Amino acid sequence: MTASTPIYLDTNVLILLLESQTPESKALQELLKRSRDHETPPFITSALTFSELLVRPYRLGQTIIAQEYRYLSHGNAWLSVAPVTASILDVAALLRAERRALKLPDAIHVASALSAGCSHLMTADTGIGPVSALTHPLVGAIQIEPLTLLRPDLPTLTSLLQSIAP
Repeated sequence: MTASTPIYLDTNVLILLLESQTPESKALQELLKRSRDHETPPFITSALTFSELLVRPYRLGQTIIAQEYRYLSHGNAWLSVAPVTASILDVAALLRAERRALKLPDAIHVASALSAGCSHLMTADTGIGPVSALTHPLVGAIQIEPLTLLRPDLPTLTSLLQSIAP
C-alpha cells in the first residue's frame, strides 16, 4: 500500500469499521490508525458511499451515526472522497453491460476505483469481481490499472497491517 495507489473502500467496509465490534472491525481501525501519517490519504471511496451509508441511520433515527457519516463524507487524513462524474457513470454502464449480475451501485464503486487509479478495492461483496481490461464500444480500449479485490477478513487485514508495521 503506497500513497500513490490508494485502496478503494466499498460501503460495506465502512459499515464494518463504524458499526461493528468484531475482530475484523478492530483490525480495520488499527489499519486506519497506522495509515494516518501518509502525505495523501491511503484510502478512497465514492460520494455514493455516503448516500448508501446514511439510509439505515436515517430510517432508524440514529442521528449520531448519521452525523458521523456526514462528517466523514468530507474526507480526512486517511480517506479521500471522489465525486461521481459523468465519465464514472459511463464506465459503470460499460461494466454493467459486460457483467449482467453487477448492480449499478457496485458498478459505480468499481468505476470510481478505476478512475482513481486504485490497484485494490476492498469489499465484502462477492458480486464484485476483479477487472483487468475494459474495451469501450465507442472509444476502444480504456487504459486502466488492473483492479484486485481485497476482502475485509482477518488474514487480509493482518497482512495489510504487517505491510505498514510501525
